[in-house]
Amino acid sequence: ATTEIYTLSLHDALPIYSMRSDGTYDMLRSALEMEVGSQEKVWITCVKNVHEFYGQLERHSGEIEKLNKQIEFFRGQLQGTKCSLSPGAPCFAKYCDGQWYRGHLKITKPIILVHFLDYGDIVAVNKSDILPVPYWASEIMFIRAQAVEFNLSDAPADTSSEVNRWFENYATGQHFTATLLEKYPGEIGRA
Repeated sequence: ATTEIYTLSLHDALPIYSMRSDGTYDMLRSALEMEVGSQEKVWITCVKNVHEFYGQLERHSGEIEKLNKQIEFFRGQLQGTKCSLSPGAPCFAKYCDGQWYRGHLKITKPIILVHFLDYGDIVAVNKSDILPVPYWASEIMFIRAQAVEFNLSDAPADTSSEVNRWFENYATGQHFTATLLEKYPGEIGRA
């Protein structure tokens, strides 16, 4: 069932990758096609606080299913492949639910942190749970990230940690109808 949520603000740009001729990647931003005042059905995937949480647009659910099937295929081809652990590199990474998703290495020492592009989470993972994105599979990184960053528009800047915890427990994994109040001027270009 879909529940109403407070009017949201939406960050206007989503990450997407571009491969350089030397085989490395640039993370770019891709504009999201939503207009101020429009409503979207969203699934909240990750909550940091009321000013930063992530969700997927329901209208992209078919694209997400297709991505998951592609990742599973590539994972089968890459089993046992060593992964270069360079901050900023794209990867496939195993999440705590045991499934593999597209990722972006944030840091590699002293721990490995992966930003899961389609869910918004940044999670510590084991080296054995990371696979490289080889050149022949790079097209999967050209599909824009499915995690959209949101914030509650009327939440005060000094929202208490208790309210943020409540919101995280309440909203994560839930489906809502969101109204887009404003777009931040996300840059189209390098992140």
